Amino acid sequence: MKEIEDLCSMNKNILSMISENINDLIAIVDENLNFVYINEKPFNETLGYSKNYLFENKRTLIDLIHPEDLGPYINSSIDCFHLGQTAGTIRVRRSNGSYIYVEYKSKTFTDKDGSLKLLIIGQDITKKHLIKDLETKLVNLIKKIDNKFIELTSTNASTLIQMTNEMKTSHSIVKRLLESLLTDENLSQQQIQNLKDIYSNELKIEKLLEKLDPNKF
Repeated sequence: MKEIEDLCSMNKNILSMISENINDLIAIVDENLNFVYINEKPFNETLGYSKNYLFENKRTLIDLIHPEDLGPYINSSIDCFHLGQTAGTIRVRRSNGSYIYVEYKSKTFTDKDGSLKLLIIGQDITKKHLIKDLETKLVNLIKKIDNKFIELTSTNASTLIQMTNEMKTSHSIVKRLLESLLTDENLSQQQIQNLKDIYSNELKIEKLLEKLDPNKF
């Protein structure tokens, strides 16, 4: 904490934000997005990076952001340096090459030397994003099945079999994703409720696919 106090020049607002979010991903960067400080334990546990690795190899925040998110994030950072604070969501690369979704909030401050710095506090929302994405896929799949079922009255048997098999394949993929999430013991109450909602949609899909079984026509 002494290192942070020195960087922040005892800025009580900044220190309060850091202490309240000490278990999240916290970084302080300069105007070129070079790392000045990271809270090493969350960075190591969540992303797989040690402080020595990032600093000795002169890695910057830019190196960790997904290429598709880099442009919007740089624009957001520029806004932050002008407006004082911003927030958003980006994909951040882990040391193993995979990406996680991080919801962040940024705030500028002036350090003890009078230089402008950017405090970034981020939370890993990958599971939350996956659940939302899965829910969207389920809803879209239900709509697709509903629409196709209406068309089936004028469809021949071979086309029906093809449609059924395609939808069953999509359904199986979604179902496997759902099952993988259900095995996680660290989901929040909101995430658990989302999974219950998804499961209810899953049951509806099962019933619709049962109706679409060509063997029953």
